[in-house]
Amino acid sequence: MPVKIERHMLALNFIRSTDYFDWCWANGFDGSLEKSTMDLREEIEAYQAEQIKRKSHAKLHRNPKAFLAAVCQGELSSDEIDRPVFKLAAAEIEASKEDAESRSSLLNMLSHLTSFGDFIFQTVPNHDETPFIRGLIKLHDRKALWLRPLEEWKPKSKNRERMFGELTHHLFDKFGDVPTFMEAVWLRNDRPSWRYRDWFVHLGRGYNLRKAKSVIPLTKKWLITICKRQTIIPLNRLYAGGR
Repeated sequence: MPVKIERHMLALNFIRSTDYFDWCWANGFDGSLEKSTMDLREEIEAYQAEQIKRKSHAKLHRNPKAFLAAVCQGELSSDEIDRPVFKLAAAEIEASKEDAESRSSLLNMLSHLTSFGDFIFQTVPNHDETPFIRGLIKLHDRKALWLRPLEEWKPKSKNRERMFGELTHHLFDKFGDVPTFMEAVWLRNDRPSWRYRDWFVHLGRGYNLRKAKSVIPLTKKWLITICKRQTIIPLNRLYAGGR
């Protein structure tokens, strides 16, 4: 390997040539050992700009509201984030409704919730790929159906799962009749889960679940069975469309 390339690699903090070539290809540079002085200068400038951006992002991690604003406003993408929990949170926001009004409203909701700790950036215990922010976005998707203002909610627990559960009941459970095991429907991402969330809203208004929309009869015996099991996982056959 030419000496100037070795020095160039070290200047960019690359010890292994494979890492250097991967960086070159990822940034649109030629992954070869034959490079002009101009080529090397352009790579150094690109690397320095990348480091400046990384430092800027690191500051955002220490300011949750600024981080959320940058992601919701499209100024920061999940591809640019290294820390796993923040990367996952950004990816969930990117997958949400994209219109400016929805993103602005979502930002207001998430920013308000940062007052109660960092739970919106955390994942559900024993489910590392399920971030709480996924459920928060789904709660926001049905904002028009909220029964109480978000601002009136004050968590009684510091446990992240309980906090999330309390929030679901505050927003959608008028009489406190919705079973606690149904809180999980807001965190699910499988195809039939949208109907389960409809059921949560339906029950939260005091309506009988047997009268809820379903593609199969919701008999009393069947409902007693799932309540005893405290799970709605077996209901995948209910899916009939998606939203």
